[in-house]
Amino acid sequence: MIAAAVILAVIVLVCILRVGITVVYNEDGFALDAYFGPVRFQLFPSDKEKTKSGKKQKEKTQDTAVKAGVKAGKLESLKNQLPSIKKALSRLKRKLRIRELTIYYMAAGTDAAAAAMSFGAASVGYGIILPLLENNFKIKKRDLRASVSFEVTEPYIYVKAILSLALWEVFYVGFGLVLNIIKSERMKAKIRKAV
Repeated sequence: MIAAAVILAVIVLVCILRVGITVVYNEDGFALDAYFGPVRFQLFPSDKEKTKSGKKQKEKTQDTAVKAGVKAGKLESLKNQLPSIKKALSRLKRKLRIRELTIYYMAAGTDAAAAAMSFGAASVGYGIILPLLENNFKIKKRDLRASVSFEVTEPYIYVKAILSLALWEVFYVGFGLVLNIIKSERMKAKIRKAV
């Protein structure tokens, strides 16, 4: 009887404890770290994948993201992940706490007018998306910036989100999201090798 009560108490405690997740998207792709109290571990990419991608040096952008000390990733790669991210976030309404949300977008392109229009659209987009996020999630700190570069040919984006949620919610949502991102990244790697 006492053993059953102890097991039940441990299960309840683990379910109400909060787990932190740090999601970063930059030029190296997605990185996902988790922390539970003082314990911190990397979920994606694994150390093996990280050393393989670390051997290749990628071209750095020269605008807001670089000035802030971050490496921005291509916008097109992030767009491919949006359906799986949207599906996961729809299950977390008002449960997810966003401790920090950082988005640095650099509009760029060969056409200066199109790059300027993209910059304006990003600025307006921040104004539209932020209230929606604040209505659905608790956001403590936010840093949303847009810039434009007429020297770079592709738009870049850097996203960092530090999230916390109850442990049971991690299993509810996180497992499916991580699997979708891993499958997508591996598929892209196979396509790059084939080309």
